[in-house]
Amino acid sequence: MPHELRLFGQPGIVRDGRFEAIRLKRCALLLALVAAEPRGMLKETLAERLWAEGTDAARRSRLRRLVYEARLQLGDSAVVEDGGLLRLAAEWLEQCDLDAFLAAHAAVVQRGEKGGYKGGYKSGNKSGDEGDAQAAARIVAAARQPLLGALHFDEASPAAAWLDYQRVAQSGMCRRLRNGIVSAWIEAGNPAQALALLLADLPTDPLDEAGAEQAAALLYRDGRFAECMTLFQTLRRNLADELGLDAAPSFHRLAAEAAARSTTAGVWGDMRPETRYVCSEGVYLAYQVFGSGARDLLFIPGFISSVEMVWELPQLSAFLAGLARHFRIILFDRRGVGLSDRVLHRHAGDRTVPD
Repeated sequence: MPHELRLFGQPGIVRDGRFEAIRLKRCALLLALVAAEPRGMLKETLAERLWAEGTDAARRSRLRRLVYEARLQLGDSAVVEDGGLLRLAAEWLEQCDLDAFLAAHAAVVQRGEKGGYKGGYKSGNKSGDEGDAQAAARIVAAARQPLLGALHFDEASPAAAWLDYQRVAQSGMCRRLRNGIVSAWIEAGNPAQALALLLADLPTDPLDEAGAEQAAALLYRDGRFAECMTLFQTLRRNLADELGLDAAPSFHRLAAEAAARSTTAGVWGDMRPETRYVCSEGVYLAYQVFGSGARDLLFIPGFISSVEMVWELPQLSAFLAGLARHFRIILFDRRGVGLSDRVLHRHAGDRTVPD
């Protein structure tokens, strides 16, 4: 890549791997304006946006000097005059992070966020596979930095207002582009890549509840229950502090299941207790024995028809895991205490206890 124009973060030029900052901040603003409009902008419009005060002639004169400065740093052909328009030359536009970001976002909007990532995005690297999700992920990574970095314009010019607006909109645009990539990676069977992108992007927006819940769901699926709960607690605290709101009920349920799974894993890891079988007076008993307490506790769940199903209910399994710290638990299948599939009515205690 012979050159690259970077407008996210500190504005500058990369030539042969070396970074050179744009010398004048208003020159950086000019480059951002023309990069955001690939077809070009009217000189009069640019002059009015860049300077709120002064006569038309004075503003045009300042614009000519600014264009001269841009060409001095980027090259004589970098900023093209096309009739009454000023535009960024194609060779610079193709290597500009802002243009790549806007093109990628436009592609997501055109296809629809739920339509997935189908390629066609501008990668900014002709030697690579243009339009792949990896290239778009790199664009998202670059756009996590604010447009023109920490540059600030005190005067109330239209260009300064435009920059403020772009910075505010940038967060939502970045999130939409990220969501398209995440959906594509999940559909393609690459949840690890999707999770990595989400976790890297979430710190840029502490109130991104949808992104946090999606990342937490992927952590839960991967068995990383403690991280799932931490993500929930962090988001819940951020929402309460900034907006006085609570997390969505679906996120609460996910966090509760993660807490239950974490508790269970702390007792016997991923292994479930072995199911044993015995026959008593024609009734087949299914039972499990687990825990290391000094006393035995007989546990007969009246609403579970199979002991294996206990471990499919995270909160119940967490409850049993807690009991197992203090007792040796003997867990019976409901069908093994006089309520087998061949018995339709409910037996009284005088029958179930002998069983």
